[in-house]
Amino acid sequence: MERKGIDLSTHNGAVDWNKVNGIDFAILRTGYGWEDWENQTDKRFHANKWGADSRGIPTGCYHYSYATTVDEVRREAEFLNHIIRGYTFQYPVALDLEDKVQRNLSRKALTDIAVAFCDEMERSGWFPAIYANLDWVRNRLDMSRLKSDALWLAQYNDHLSY
Repeated sequence: MERKGIDLSTHNGAVDWNKVNGIDFAILRTGYGWEDWENQTDKRFHANKWGADSRGIPTGCYHYSYATTVDEVRREAEFLNHIIRGYTFQYPVALDLEDKVQRNLSRKALTDIAVAFCDEMERSGWFPAIYANLDWVRNRLDMSRLKSDALWLAQYNDHLSY
């Protein structure tokens, strides 16, 4: 069954939720990094969550990661938990792994980061996921260590090849 969703962040500007039609779900960016919670929370997250909820559109969320160590991703998870406290989601809470600072990490180091994030989110009562593109899934992550976690695959063509 095909479902249509939207990925929203501050980069999309203000959404007129009264004009949103034909959407089955929305995935909302919460923020990025961990160093400055006030400035690194997505400026539209709370408005987007309220708008989607007011229209009965199921939501999930994602946090853009700059983490290069397990300790850093745990800080990102703490920040993410702070942002989403009090909300409910019907779709996973994801970590967006694709930043250039992570590109040269070893497969083990990047997978350790992904596993640590998923463990932290599960401990907090969320259903975790990892967002990555096909190259990262095939070549940079050890997917055998992430089998029990959801995968949000960024694949920019009209058919799935993974």
